[in-house]
Amino acid sequence: MLNIPHRINQIKFYIHKYGFFKTIKKCIKIVIRKLNCMIHFKKDVNYGSYGDWIKANEVKENQIKAQTQEKFEIMPKISIIVPMYETKEKFLKELIDSVIAQTYSNWELCFADGSPKQNPKWKKLMEKDNRIHYQFLNENQGISGNSNEAIQMVTGEYIALLDHDDLLAPYALFEVVKMLNRYPNAEFIYSDEDKIDQNGNRSERLFQARFCARYVTMPKLYLPF
Repeated sequence: MLNIPHRINQIKFYIHKYGFFKTIKKCIKIVIRKLNCMIHFKKDVNYGSYGDWIKANEVKENQIKAQTQEKFEIMPKISIIVPMYETKEKFLKELIDSVIAQTYSNWELCFADGSPKQNPKWKKLMEKDNRIHYQFLNENQGISGNSNEAIQMVTGEYIALLDHDDLLAPYALFEVVKMLNRYPNAEFIYSDEDKIDQNGNRSERLFQARFCARYVTMPKLYLPF
C-alpha cells in the first residue's frame, strides 16, 4: 500500500530539517535504489512475473505449519512498534491479524496513537491478544515522536518497525529469528518488502537484502521476506 500522507510528511520533515536541495538529493537516491532493485531482479531471476517468483521462492503452507513447532537456541522477544495517526480500522485489523498469525510466537506489539481523539473501536482490537499494548498520546508527535513513545513501551531484546498500514507475512519473524541464530552478534537485520492492493495483488518488490553487506531480513515490512 502506498501511504501518500506518510510520504508527504516525510518529505516535509526532511525539507524542514535538511533543506530543499538535500531533500531532492535524498529522493533521487531512493528512486535510483528502487530502480537498481528492479534491474537486479530482472537480471538474476528468470521468471515471467513477480507472481511466478512468489510461487517458486516463498514459504509453502505445509512449511508454515511446521515452523510453529520449531525451537531455536536463541528465542528473543521481538517488540514491534507502530506509530498511529488516524489509522483506518480495516488496516489496523489486518495489521494485528498478520502479527497474531506469526509462526514465531515470542513477540509483543506496541502502538502509540497520536490521533486527535481516541477511537473507541480500537479497544476491542487491542484486546485480541495479551501481547498487544496500546497508548493514546493526546498529541501527534509525528512519525519519529510517536515511534519514540512506542519504544518506551517495549520489553523485548529487539525492536521491529512497522507502519500502521503494513502487513507481515506469517513467517516474517521466524525468518528474523533464524537469521539471529545464524548471526547472534547482528545489530541490524533488513527485510525485503513489497506493496499489496485492496484485492491482495502484490507488486513493487524491493529486495533490500541484495544491497546489504552481511545480514538480511527484518521489518520495516509490507509483506514478504
